[in-house]
Amino acid sequence: ESPDAIAISRRSDGRILQANERWLDLLGYERDELARGLIAPLATHVDDAGRKVLSALEREGSRSGDDVEVTVSDRAGTERHTLVRISAIALGDEQCVMTIVRDITTQRQAELQAHEHRQQLIHLSRVASLGDFSGALAHELNQPLTAILANAQAALRNLSRDPPDLTELRSTLTDIADADKRAGALIHHLRLLMKRGDEQFAAVDLNEVIRDVLEFLHGEVVRRDVDVQVSLAQGLPAVNGDRVQLEQLVLNLVSNAAEAVEQQASGRRTLELRTAACPASKVQLLVTDSGPGIPAESMERVFEPFFTTKQRGLGLGLPISLKIARAHGGNIVAERGASGGATFRVVLPASGASSRLATK
Repeated sequence: ESPDAIAISRRSDGRILQANERWLDLLGYERDELARGLIAPLATHVDDAGRKVLSALEREGSRSGDDVEVTVSDRAGTERHTLVRISAIALGDEQCVMTIVRDITTQRQAELQAHEHRQQLIHLSRVASLGDFSGALAHELNQPLTAILANAQAALRNLSRDPPDLTELRSTLTDIADADKRAGALIHHLRLLMKRGDEQFAAVDLNEVIRDVLEFLHGEVVRRDVDVQVSLAQGLPAVNGDRVQLEQLVLNLVSNAAEAVEQQASGRRTLELRTAACPASKVQLLVTDSGPGIPAESMERVFEPFFTTKQRGLGLGLPISLKIARAHGGNIVAERGASGGATFRVVLPASGASSRLATK
């Protein structure tokens, strides 16, 4: 007995002439209903979009490998994800169609569950990373709030004069508005990174993502006394991706590099970010640090979950970054520097060069 549902129908009116047990089970029919001609055509078990797909498939006929995915509902209304293949055949003088339906509901559910688990892991990793930066973030937020308070007090003093200096007051209020915008932008950015939501793929400027992440981590970089050097290629093609996930990828790599250089003496803690366009419609990001480098025996394991060479670390930052890069059709490789340090090379397809996978 075939694991696939198979039926032969008359081309003229779609009436099912023959069907195996799997077809009857899939759509909820009894064997005697087949003999009485009571089995409805497959087209009645799909929506309007599905009917258009089946109609086109029947007209053109199936070639090798061009099964189409269609959602099929049985008589009780239960939906199943299926792959459908249609071939023209003849039964005597009757022109017929053989339809093969494979139920892939379990496979799609497993893919969806795996995707959901990946999203949860990415989100938890992002929240954990932000927890590490809480001190620096509090400092970054405290600066504009302190400026707002100081300027508000100055404005009140100005208003107590007779007459007040309106030019000075206007300048003070402008400073308050600017500081408020800075605090608001930081909070908005933090909320985006903390938020758990569906992926939203669009054309993203990788250079802009890098600038936003570096501004977000400014306080942390200053605290660790790291010299950040940035070389962003002009006219860099956009990448097709989820902005928040790409920000997390960059944040993870920058954080990893900043931790790596902590062992170096002050003045030798450097971190470099470079972007470039690559052949074959790809975009490249290089994150290089002046740390001790990656031990040769660890090169094959740096992307393994929970593997870390640091005293403080869960070993999730790099594996999560790799997952994000691959979910965007790209990859990350680690390289040892000739004179120490490490480089992480991220390669992503430019927008329009490659479509993302439907499920990861």
